[in-house]
Amino acid sequence: MQFLVDGLLIGFVYGIAAMGMTLIWGVMNVINLSHGPIIALGMFAVYLLFYSIHLNPYIALILVAIAGLIAGIIIYIIAIHRVINAPHLSTLLATFAVNMIIIGVGTSIFSTTPYNVNFSAGSFSFGPVTVLGTRLIAALMAMLITGGLYFFLYRTTTGKYVRAVANNRAAAELMGIRLLPTKLLAFAVSSFYCGVAGAAGGLGAGPPPLPGSGLALPGAGVHPVALRQAAHLLGDRDAGLFTHAVALSNWHARHTHCPRCGTPTVPAPAGHARHCPTDGSEHFPRIDPAVIMLVTDGEDRCLLARNRQWPARRVSILAGFVEPGESAEQAVIREVREETGIGVSAVRYLGSQPWPMPQSLMLGFRAQAGQGQQITVDDEEIAEARWFSRAELSSQIAAGEILLPPPVSIAHRIIESWYGEPIPGTW
Repeated sequence: MQFLVDGLLIGFVYGIAAMGMTLIWGVMNVINLSHGPIIALGMFAVYLLFYSIHLNPYIALILVAIAGLIAGIIIYIIAIHRVINAPHLSTLLATFAVNMIIIGVGTSIFSTTPYNVNFSAGSFSFGPVTVLGTRLIAALMAMLITGGLYFFLYRTTTGKYVRAVANNRAAAELMGIRLLPTKLLAFAVSSFYCGVAGAAGGLGAGPPPLPGSGLALPGAGVHPVALRQAAHLLGDRDAGLFTHAVALSNWHARHTHCPRCGTPTVPAPAGHARHCPTDGSEHFPRIDPAVIMLVTDGEDRCLLARNRQWPARRVSILAGFVEPGESAEQAVIREVREETGIGVSAVRYLGSQPWPMPQSLMLGFRAQAGQGQQITVDDEEIAEARWFSRAELSSQIAAGEILLPPPVSIAHRIIESWYGEPIPGTW
């Protein structure tokens, strides 16, 4: 509700600029790019007048509006009237040149950082909604100025001339209306409106706060964590959304160039692909299939191992990537043999889980070890491995001698399916 109210109030301010732009197109049929910087300069000017000479910002706004009117006259005389009847491309280039000149001058004076005047006009609260006085005043000003434009166009002779030129330029000229002064006035009024919009934005009626920006800072002891640590706190929907976002983010970070020609690629629709501007090829998120398997022996004990990179006590079931040219079942047999020296058979698929660390799809399996085999770890990936009965596993978890994967992981769920009931797990 707060963002809805803020958006409505701010919309009044930007409506002023929209009216000015519409006036130019309606009267002159000119594609205009020169008024965007005037909005920015209006904001900068109010800031400068307020902090340099301590001028009340609402008085400064009047001066900025007059300056915008004068700027519109100057721009029209220097650039616009020369291309008023030219093709749209010529007017586009002319107003773009003016746009770049104003941006260059403004940047050299003010920098590119938006400046908001720290001026309070109080606030009003209605239940959960707080309305800033500066935004309310800006909205009221916008309505007043809109009414002024309506009065000008429909109740004054000059305004009627403007409407006549906008409706039918040739007919207006036959009626004796001077086109040049009318077009000049329309362009100047448009600059006036854009200057007012920028000034009002600088008084605190500018962009709405980003979602979440009003939240309080976290208390002591609160710290960011990775998805792996936070996933168990999330529901299925939110965990899936976070997993999707992390996977896409990892892929974009690692696939910045076209693998065909080396050209930097650009994100395509909604970030779900990348496009090469040189050869036109499209590239999609890469998924690396990996197998993860619980191996049991003739006594129905499960095989758990500790990766050499893991801290002491952390154990899990075996896992590895699927190699080119092999099936997932073949990968299970190969990985178990390579890492522990155990031969397995009766490989049975259980389920899958996306695992965006960085871009894997974990395929879960059960497998049965043959009788009379000795564990021989590879000493490269695996530091140690051993068989656990259910009683041994339960007692060592209770004593803190081993740590299982977190409940959110497919590894934990596969172990739990063998164990037969919920079992603690955390890394």
